[in-house]
Amino acid sequence: MSEIIGERGIIFLIKYTLAIYVDMVVRELYQVYSYLYAWVFNKPLIYVIGDSHSWAFKKQRSFIINNIGPATAYNLCNQDSTIQSYRKLLQAVGKIDRRKDYVILTFGEIDCRVHFYNQYMKNGGKISLDSLMDMTIENYGKVLFELREKGINFLVYGVVPAARDVVRYPPYSTKKIREELVNSFKSSYRYQASPEMRSYINRRFNEKLKAFCKANQIKYLDIYSVVADKQGFVKDEFVADEIHVNGKIMPYVKAMLKEEMGLET
Repeated sequence: MSEIIGERGIIFLIKYTLAIYVDMVVRELYQVYSYLYAWVFNKPLIYVIGDSHSWAFKKQRSFIINNIGPATAYNLCNQDSTIQSYRKLLQAVGKIDRRKDYVILTFGEIDCRVHFYNQYMKNGGKISLDSLMDMTIENYGKVLFELREKGINFLVYGVVPAARDVVRYPPYSTKKIREELVNSFKSSYRYQASPEMRSYINRRFNEKLKAFCKANQIKYLDIYSVVADKQGFVKDEFVADEIHVNGKIMPYVKAMLKEEMGLET
């Protein structure tokens, strides 16, 4: 704290803290508004469940955000995973009205940014990147099939294009904090892919996930084709921070929902 104040100043810290609080309150008000709107006008709610990329849907009427933490697509079917993503997912979908509500699942970006290349290098290339992706989609698919059997109306949100960084830096971060975050990431994941390799991984995983969904009659939101530039990175206008996209994707998402499901939001 003293380091932040020393480099950024007390005024910055106060403004940042206030902005975070206001944003949190506004998000909660939007959620309440969405519930009331759905109840009064008998409209469906759209529950966005997944990793931190679910926050791109914040402050949107009819969208209920449920960020269940740094969940991976590979481990989503693992009932004993560290962050309990499987339990949290089922708990979240248990609250929806299956007669009219929908679910958007946002998983896979962490697999692409962190795990595929790290695992590929750890096994000395004996298991190819394509095979690692196939195993991940197979695990993800187990959960998708289970949700279908439960009568959940859901869509799979494609993975966003690669970012040029692998770590998100908080707005208040100092040079020392940034260095500590990078060192912590490197200590957890020995091998980090280059930006160009991550660009390939994200594109390839999206191709595979989209093909899987099509083959199994699962609705897929192809956000990648909207926000990727020619090099396979997030276009500047859609950048929220080092990793995430911003709310400018929403008109495209809403258009896809209308086309795929006939949903008006």
